[in-house]
Amino acid sequence: MIGAESPNCEKTFIGVALLDAARLTLKNSATIKNIAGIGLAIRGTSHAILTKFAAIDRSFVQFPGKCAPRPSILTQDSASLTLRNARLVSIGGDFSMGVESNSRALLTIDSTEISGHSGAGIRGLGDFKLVASVSNFRQNGVGIDAIAAPKASITVSWTTLFLNAIGIRAPFFTLRNSVVSQNTTGIVVLSPFTDLGQTYDPGKNTITDNLITGVAFSSTVASGGVGGIFASGNTWDAATQGSDGGGQYPGKPLVNNSSPDRSGKNFDLPANGFFQIQL
Repeated sequence: MIGAESPNCEKTFIGVALLDAARLTLKNSATIKNIAGIGLAIRGTSHAILTKFAAIDRSFVQFPGKCAPRPSILTQDSASLTLRNARLVSIGGDFSMGVESNSRALLTIDSTEISGHSGAGIRGLGDFKLVASVSNFRQNGVGIDAIAAPKASITVSWTTLFLNAIGIRAPFFTLRNSVVSQNTTGIVVLSPFTDLGQTYDPGKNTITDNLITGVAFSSTVASGGVGGIFASGNTWDAATQGSDGGGQYPGKPLVNNSSPDRSGKNFDLPANGFFQIQL
């Protein structure tokens, strides 16, 4: 274990700092614990792997409304990070973040739990690149947030995003074989187009039980007046906005914002301009 014995809000400490071309592997339940500063800082061309139940674990419940911690992991420059069979958990704190990625190199999330962050589980900046698979984003403010990375490259597969305020907020990305459920809003699209499933390559995602809606465009895209979502081959809330009793859309209809089904629990198309979703 690297860290403090008890919860605190001392943000000047760093658990591990990798500079230049350093390499680090944390494995076998190694834990960075209760560091309100940066738990793991990675710069240059350094590379870190957290695997075999390695974890970053911290709690701020003793400081309600009084502690805005640094990110658990911060990547910069061309540093790369792999989380495989790992865990990032935060309880409490103001705008706490799991990973803040401002690196040109790939962030790989595989078989990992990222939960409890009041800000974002993952926040991408700059030339953000993410591949996430077989992972779980739970009870975060935003599960995956690329609002500050307009040129982000994001692929998500076999991953569950649930009980977040927003599951994914990102420009164009690819989503396959994943579950986006029980969030306030499942997906907020930050670009005119995104790929949740093509007619020739069905998404096989489950987008259900989200409080407001499953998929929506951001207000910025809505003000641009045009947009389209590819969303074929998914399962939605049943008997909602034209879906059948199993949550499917037989015939793969193309719905635009002049349809009476344009807004509801499954998807929300802006009222003005020209927007459509391929189901």
